[in-house]
This record gives sequence, C-alpha cells and structure tokens, in this order.
Amino acid sequence: MHLHLIISHDSELAMLVAVIGQEAGIPPAIAALVLLAAGAHATWNALAKRSPSQEMAFFYINATVAVIGVGLELSLGLPVEAALPFVLGSAAIHVAYNLFLLGSYQRGDLSLAYPIARGLAPLAVAGGAWLIAGEQLTTTQILAVAVIGAGLISLARVNGPGSRRAVAFSLATGVTIAAYSMLDGLGVRHAQGTLPYIGALFAMEGTAISVVIASLRHRRGERLLPKPSLAAIEAGAISFLAYAAVLYAQRRAELALVSALRETSVVVAMVIGHLWLREEITPKKIAASVAITIGVAALVLLH
Repeated sequence: MHLHLIISHDSELAMLVAVIGQEAGIPPAIAALVLLAAGAHATWNALAKRSPSQEMAFFYINATVAVIGVGLELSLGLPVEAALPFVLGSAAIHVAYNLFLLGSYQRGDLSLAYPIARGLAPLAVAGGAWLIAGEQLTTTQILAVAVIGAGLISLARVNGPGSRRAVAFSLATGVTIAAYSMLDGLGVRHAQGTLPYIGALFAMEGTAISVVIASLRHRRGERLLPKPSLAAIEAGAISFLAYAAVLYAQRRAELALVSALRETSVVVAMVIGHLWLREEITPKKIAASVAITIGVAALVLLH
C-alpha cells in the first residue's frame, strides 16, 4: 500500500508538470525531460549500490562514460574555448564527487546516502545561482526549494557510527553536486552545444576516476581489471544520458529550478531501494515524498 502511494505521487507529479509547466519557470517539455533524467539518475546509482563491489562498479561506470566522451570529442570536436575552463573545473570536482559518493555507498544504505547528497544540492545551487549567476527566485520559489531540500534530507536515517561516517561522506557529496551543477550550468551556456561539452567533461572525468581506482587496487595488490560488470556498463550509459538531459535543460531554464526538479530522483531511489535492495519504506519516508511533491508543484507552477 505504501509503495502504491509513492508511485502514485510521482506519477501525478510528472503529469502535473508536463501539462501545466508552461505557465511557470520551466517549459513543460524541459520539466518532463528533467524528471526522466531524475529517474535515470536514481537507477544508475541503485545499480552501483547493488553491485557486490561498489569500487569496481564505479570503475566500469566511469570507463564507460570515458569511452562515450572520447567518441563524442573525436566526432564533434572540443567545446568552444570559452567553455573549457568550466569543463576543467567541473571534471576536477566530478572526481571528488565520485570518490565521496563511493565512500558513502561503501558505508551506508542507498536510502541514507542518496537523500542527504541530493537534498543538499538544490539549496546550495539556489544560493549559488543567486550570488554568482544573478538568477532571481520569487519568495514562493525559495520556500519551495527549501521544502524540497528539507523533505529529501528528512528521508535519511542515522544509526550508529557507521551511519555517521556515511552521512559525512554524503554531505561532502552534496557539496560537490552543488559545485559542479553551478559550473556546468554556466559552462554549457558558453558552449555551442550540449554534446561537445559533456563529451569533454566525461572523457576527462571518466578517465581520471578509472585511473584513480585502478591505482588504488594496484597499491593493495588486487587484480586491476576483474570480469567486466554488464550492470555497471549499463549504469555508465544511463549516467551519460541522464546528465546530458540535465545539461540540455540547464541551457534553457534557471539553474536552481532544474536542480530542484532533478532532486526528485530521491523518490524514485526510495522505491528502487525497496524493490531491489529490500530497504524499508516507512511512514516518515511517505510523508517526506508528499512534501517533495508539494514543493516541486509549487516550484514549477507558482511565480
């Protein structure tokens, strides 16, 4: 019953945004695209968490996006010069993001790490977009972003020292999400197209993370390249598609609004965590999902 309610809330949200979003800060087609990207993002994170070895899952996810990125650069070329500093900065932050996210998944549940990391980002991006990009949100939109962030963070549970370490890694992950969201949102607007930008980003990021993980395994005397994981390769492809959709949306809508919509992926992650990882869905989680739905509806529909 609880699961049915959560799926119902998420479906109603998608329909609401797609039909009426034109009257708000995000066109309905862009809002629908971001919601699809949110679902895809939750899916690849769940695949990584479900893997017997999160470390090797992250290796193959990043190796996959690196191959895709190099292929795009060979066919489309580098983004324009004005976008390159953003790509370089974002790639460095993405390396830290991957390492923090890996650390959080090695120490905590998906339903603990994911909400904290994703819940922190909309609040930080809204503040950064206001300070750096000069984007102005209405009072209603600011309150909506705050409701979404509070709802997402409230989904997390802290139980014991191990969970506290997972929370620390998750908070660090959230900071890096906010940082790269700002950089990429501004950088893709300087680029001539989304694909050259994300191709360069993933070529650098994916290669760097793959080398770092391989080096760590070499230091520990472990096998560098165990049998490839098809699920991790699929997760890498999904990761690329999800973030390409987000960058496309960031070129056409305000950064804070795109970030807040994107973070509704935590509701999808909660359902996936229940179905795949046997994590419990509590009344607290259902209440938080309702708060997220209300926040997103206010964010998209009200000026």
